Amino acid sequence: MARRLNIETIGVKNTPDLNSSCDVVLRVKNRSPMQGNFRQLVVCEDISGISSKTDLLTIKDFSRIRNNLTKKIRPNLGLEISIADARRLDANALGRWLSQAKYVYRLCRSTRCQFIISSGAKSIFGMVSSRTFESILTMLNISPANYWAELSAWLDSKDTVRSYVC
Repeated sequence: MARRLNIETIGVKNTPDLNSSCDVVLRVKNRSPMQGNFRQLVVCEDISGISSKTDLLTIKDFSRIRNNLTKKIRPNLGLEISIADARRLDANALGRWLSQAKYVYRLCRSTRCQFIISSGAKSIFGMVSSRTFESILTMLNISPANYWAELSAWLDSKDTVRSYVC
């Protein structure tokens, strides 16, 4: 069923009542005609594919899109970088990745976009602990408490946008 709906990832908030559908966010590549009770984030991995319905741009190769990034982004768009991309890097490339992540964060602050750092895990074995997330945020000079609060507020704002029918 997930392949038919083009669902890539499902995120669930940690609550005692898992029957509550309002705590599930579907990450889809294009908006599903069947919305149901679940929130959806439309994800784009190619900067040329950004449309007005795109919620999240996943940055895979920063050097390729750096020139077009400032032209294509709009306020309230999420810019996502993945820790999985940094796991296989040597020391020099890892330093470059951190520098690029700092640049994306500053760009998000100046353009009113949401900076999102994700594990990029394809399985449970690629997941990243909360301590590691907070350490990486600290290395990027981002307050973890502020980051999580801003991310929650952004997700809530995306929920209010979903009040229309596609």
